[in-house]
Amino acid sequence: MKKGEVSLWFLIEIIGAFLIGYLLFDVSVSIAKGTIYEKLNIAKDLAMQINTLSGIPGNAYIINKNLHGYSLYFSNNKIEVFKGDSDQTKGTYYFVKIGKSNLDVKLNNPKQVVVSKINGEIKISEDIQSLR
Repeated sequence: MKKGEVSLWFLIEIIGAFLIGYLLFDVSVSIAKGTIYEKLNIAKDLAMQINTLSGIPGNAYIINKNLHGYSLYFSNNKIEVFKGDSDQTKGTYYFVKIGKSNLDVKLNNPKQVVVSKINGEIKISEDIQSLR
């Protein structure tokens, strides 16, 4: 290689080092701000609400407005709380899956989330659904 030439491998290493540095910075800022714990607490609250509804007879719903502008993703028996799609510090928590409930719901910055149990099935939405 001639003097002054840059190899492809060197460029890949520079890009990799930049990405690792960015991820470390992002995680450390999230921990310092306490947002990672806030996301985890929101995920735990929602999981407990789903578990509570799973254990009661009949139809019911719970409204949660304490979301602090985060987005939510419910899949099977897992909740993810995050700021944006590229957020590396998601608050993730698992809940007990019941019966035929098969969740796959993504809510982007909802003002509220309504967790309902209708005819033995857990449903997630932004609005109150009929309990019939």
